[in-house]
Amino acid sequence: MNIKFDEQADALYIQLNDSEIIDSEEILDNVTYDYGINDTIVGVEVLNVKQQPIDLYKKIADVFSVEELDKLKEFFLQKRYAL
Repeated sequence: MNIKFDEQADALYIQLNDSEIIDSEEILDNVTYDYGINDTIVGVEVLNVKQQPIDLYKKIADVFSVEELDKLKEFFLQKRYAL
């Protein structure tokens, strides 16, 4: 998993693997899943990160392993305290 945060755009991209993106779907306001072959989720885009609830990671938890979820939770906590 690779987390990229663009401070200026206030956008977060969580790349789960290097597969080609075939389709995308907005699953929540400002949260989009990118799908690869066989409808596997290959990435998650979050817009307006600073305005998202601190527990957003819980709403998208089904996409991540326990280790990835811990990393994502830590990212959101750090961003919240950095505001």
